[in-house]
Amino acid sequence: MVTSYDPGKSFYDAVRGPVFSGSIPQEAIETIQFILKYAADARVSSLSEVAVLLATSVIEVGHKMQPVREGFAKTDAVARAHVARLFQSGRISRDYAIEHTETGLSYYGRGIAQITHYENYVKLGEALNIRLELDPDRLLELHYSVLALVIGMRDGLYTGHKLSDYHRANGGYSWQQSRRIINGDDRAQEHAELSKAFYSALKVVYPKGLPNMATTKDNTPLSRVVNGLAGAMVSVPLAEGIDTTIDDDTVLMTVANLISSIMELEKFGYGNAMSVTLGVLVLFCGGRCPAIFAALKAAIAAYKNTVR
Repeated sequence: MVTSYDPGKSFYDAVRGPVFSGSIPQEAIETIQFILKYAADARVSSLSEVAVLLATSVIEVGHKMQPVREGFAKTDAVARAHVARLFQSGRISRDYAIEHTETGLSYYGRGIAQITHYENYVKLGEALNIRLELDPDRLLELHYSVLALVIGMRDGLYTGHKLSDYHRANGGYSWQQSRRIINGDDRAQEHAELSKAFYSALKVVYPKGLPNMATTKDNTPLSRVVNGLAGAMVSVPLAEGIDTTIDDDTVLMTVANLISSIMELEKFGYGNAMSVTLGVLVLFCGGRCPAIFAALKAAIAAYKNTVR
């Protein structure tokens, strides 16, 4: 559980009635904390946007806020059958749950904000730096489902609409219209009410924004390095130790981001930058990502030889 982003009792008390009808499931508490953490890591820029992320989770999958298969199916076979019935009834124009000719997998909806079709799994996977089309069930894991929700809504990967599109010139936010980020006008009024309830609760707990969000405007050398390191860590879900899915390009990109941060530290005289960065990597990696760990050590050695 992401305990460092627990908004606390006052938040839960504020949303218990208007959002959860009096009782907040433990599963929802866990999801809320993950959303807050990944929103901060991804530099989602306002509490309004965070509120929309939270409201979307409730609208899409209910009060438990947990990832599901399309149709709330318990198994792969049931989800495929659900999509087949939608196609047969004329409600969708293509049975996207039929096995893909190359992968043999089915690309029905999975996750919190569900994606469908092979090409969309590829697109979202590229944004998350994982081969999602080769293991679509990763979106049934809370970690990946929340990461997809945050990055997808931030960057407009679901419908082309993104979180930042709905800020008003007067400082307000278009709550009802922001439903278009995921699903047109479906349950838009309910979405608006939930978003406003979450926003009011967030505002009490985080009057200056989420912790990481509050520091992103700080342009001191150290803050730029911290943000650079955070960006590198977000680029690969290192905490999960997904060594088998990390390709060479991802390794190189992650190492480049980390080395850039190291150089920034040394440029401004922060001592022991190499050791600090290795320590950060070990903390996130736990020794379970040997490809990145080995590449980073080699890059650091080459860099140190260059600057001597």
